[in-house]
Amino acid sequence: MKKYIILLLPIIFLSACIPDPVEIEIPQAETRLVLASQLLFNQGVLVQVSKSFNALTETPTNGDTVEQDFLDLLLVDSARVVLEGPNIQDTLLNLEQGFYLNLGTELLENEIYRLSVFDSATGLSVFAQTEVLERAEFNSVAYRFREQSIDFQDTVFKDTSFDLFISFDDLEGDNYYMLNLYRISQDGSPQPAENLFTLNQGQPTFTFTDALLSGETFFDTLSYSGIGFGDTVGVALSHISKEYYEFLNARQRSGSSIFAALLGEPVNYPSNVEGGYGFFNLYFPSTEVIVAE
Repeated sequence: MKKYIILLLPIIFLSACIPDPVEIEIPQAETRLVLASQLLFNQGVLVQVSKSFNALTETPTNGDTVEQDFLDLLLVDSARVVLEGPNIQDTLLNLEQGFYLNLGTELLENEIYRLSVFDSATGLSVFAQTEVLERAEFNSVAYRFREQSIDFQDTVFKDTSFDLFISFDDLEGDNYYMLNLYRISQDGSPQPAENLFTLNQGQPTFTFTDALLSGETFFDTLSYSGIGFGDTVGVALSHISKEYYEFLNARQRSGSSIFAALLGEPVNYPSNVEGGYGFFNLYFPSTEVIVAE
């Protein structure tokens, strides 16, 4: 009997030392407006306005897509979006689904443009400004298809990559660049796109800094997957700000899509939006169109 009592004493002692559970409340970030922008053919601006949400919120999905009802809760259709600059003061046209458009205004290089947004439904407002930087131009753009094969046991696996060769001259000063590839048509058939922000269809965004090549010519070879014979692709080179460069790199490190603000809490991303999230930027891309043959 004494033996059992001795064995029970440590258990009783340890049980007495277990503290009562403590409820911990983690304050959640307030809902804020999220901005994204796109310059259209040098003469128009498209802005997307949405709302952030709690990172712990369960995102309802249907297969691989987010349910439309949930997206409708995030997209802001009740905002007044105003663009101001040296040659413009315009309230953007509401296209619904969170998109706002200005057309017919030629934006000027090396000028500051300001964007103010007020959502009457939530009372939320944000402000942002950006400078339209000097355009960077391609020196050359070329491509090739490269086939690789791997023998594994009795099976040969083949893969074809699309290699892009580019060159461009560095502009004066400290500069940052972005390169995108967009598939315009697939095997001769027009490529559908839900909106102008998803045209790159998952292709990587490449960024460059002239920290090591200031004043020199950039040469690079970039490889893409999913591009086939007969596809038409567009290649865009853009001169971007340091802040947007840092935003893109943070997004790439997280593995998120270009508008992760719709599907997650973007609080850790660099932003130039006062009172909100996202990024307002306007840049003139230099573009080339390739028919892959």
